[in-house]
Amino acid sequence: MVTDITEEPIKPESSIKSKGDNGPHVLMRGKQNLAGHVVVGHGERVELASLNEDQCRAHDIIEERLKVHMTSKSYITNDETRLTKVDGQAEQLRMLILGQGGAGKSTVIRAITETFRYYDKLDILAKCAMTGVAAVDIGACTLHSWAALPNSLPKDDNWLDRSLKGSTEKRHANMQGKEFLIVDEVSMEDKATAYCLSEIIGKSRAQEGKGKPHEPFGSMHIIQTGDFHQFPLVGNLTRALYMDRPDKDDKRALLGREIFLQFDNVVILDKQNRIKDKTWSDIMSRARVGKCNANNLYKIEKLVLTNPECNIPDFSKALWDQAILITPRHSVRNLWNEHALAKHCMKTGNRRYIVPAEDTSQDGSEHLSMEAKLAIAGLEDKATGKLPATVQMAIGMKAMVLVNLAMEADIANGTRGEIQDIILDEREELLASDEDGAIQLKYPPAMLLFKPDKKTKLVFPGLPPGVIPLTPSLAPFTVLGRTGKRFKVSRYQYTMTAGYAFTDYKSQSQTIEYVIIDIGRPPTGSLSPFSVYVALSRSRGRETIRLLRDFNPNLFQNHPSEALRSDMRRLERLNKVTRREWLMRG
Repeated sequence: MVTDITEEPIKPESSIKSKGDNGPHVLMRGKQNLAGHVVVGHGERVELASLNEDQCRAHDIIEERLKVHMTSKSYITNDETRLTKVDGQAEQLRMLILGQGGAGKSTVIRAITETFRYYDKLDILAKCAMTGVAAVDIGACTLHSWAALPNSLPKDDNWLDRSLKGSTEKRHANMQGKEFLIVDEVSMEDKATAYCLSEIIGKSRAQEGKGKPHEPFGSMHIIQTGDFHQFPLVGNLTRALYMDRPDKDDKRALLGREIFLQFDNVVILDKQNRIKDKTWSDIMSRARVGKCNANNLYKIEKLVLTNPECNIPDFSKALWDQAILITPRHSVRNLWNEHALAKHCMKTGNRRYIVPAEDTSQDGSEHLSMEAKLAIAGLEDKATGKLPATVQMAIGMKAMVLVNLAMEADIANGTRGEIQDIILDEREELLASDEDGAIQLKYPPAMLLFKPDKKTKLVFPGLPPGVIPLTPSLAPFTVLGRTGKRFKVSRYQYTMTAGYAFTDYKSQSQTIEYVIIDIGRPPTGSLSPFSVYVALSRSRGRETIRLLRDFNPNLFQNHPSEALRSDMRRLERLNKVTRREWLMRG
């Protein structure tokens, strides 16, 4: 059995009813939540009961629009019990829920999901995220998969009409009947993506006879969440939604910016829930906007392991011995992982395996020619479907998945966990270790038993709870030999790496209990305030964070983007307007 890394069409999320649930008209007295709201319904709405005032405002605005939608789409039943729809539509909601990491945006999304389930309306709610690991956290899929977004920017106005049949069918299957869409990690959405998404949804809804031609997204209610002070989309920063470039952007970027400006309901969450250290929370609030003062910098510098004033932890003792390294340097990440894996094997006595990719010809022959092998050896992972030539692994190894492998099992790009067992390929012969104690395999293992750090919804017969069986992924690619001959190759390999260290980019959307962070000046290129803020906000405070080396203080004293600073002023004004209008409604 081989896992294909291509994502399957998303099946509509089914409504879930508790035993004895006959519909939302049966109310029970509930508890008051933190904002004083009474939580009612058949069974307690647990997430709603935990929301603070700002989170409640975000949730309640959406719940109110859902109620309007439900009442404006009433139904008449005739004698033959057929349903006839009465025309009517709630005013489109275009909403942003913003806040720094740890402010509880995911909690709000879970509460919204809970409310749609309460009203038996999960079938009209779609949830997506810009990354796989963020999608897993909210029980969603990636936006690119759900909307079958094009891989490159369309170059003409007829791009949507020329979509592949498979893409069109996938969009229809995913969007049919949906009225509300939540998109998480909005900082990684660019202007062209906003335009494309609006066009795709608009066309899909027009085919259902829905939407108004002058409204974006075919009048679907859109809720976007995230933090614009975290990583923007990889590439040119000018593509970010907050970049206003009327004289420089192309047509699609301009339209995407105009669509973004139409999001007029804004809720900014400012209460920190992840960081328990108030001093550190204040420092992070200042760091994200480049306003750290001398006292803030002094407290940050005391976390540097080479600083004489640093309280250096005992890394051999519990908790700190599980610390993760976050670094922007791929070479440092690789060396750290190799050393940590070797240390793990020495401590546990478990074997360390060097796992080669299995490359075969797509013409049916098992073996590749020497010309093909030499050509493959010179390829980077990007050219081989992101499947590396070799990986290292061991039982008990901390691991990170590198692609959206099995979203239905909550295994996405960035998922962390532990390898519980390794089942070798039946073709493997006598195993012998090298001078470093590693065993060189001839084939990828037949199966890995992987336990994600976060609980998974799936249960596999015969396996302990939370354990997921993984098999090698398959990626086809073409390589050009020295004689000009093209070789079509199929590669089988695991999309996994040791998870003792990973890049700052991979750390986004993660909470890491104990962490060592490398924000030192890299030998080439430079760090941005975006990357520094993301890395330092992953843990809970100064007691659980240490810095690997010294850093450039300018990273904490300059705003990451003047365009962002300007647009956040606009969004903060909208936040005040949204709050005032909501309070006036009583």
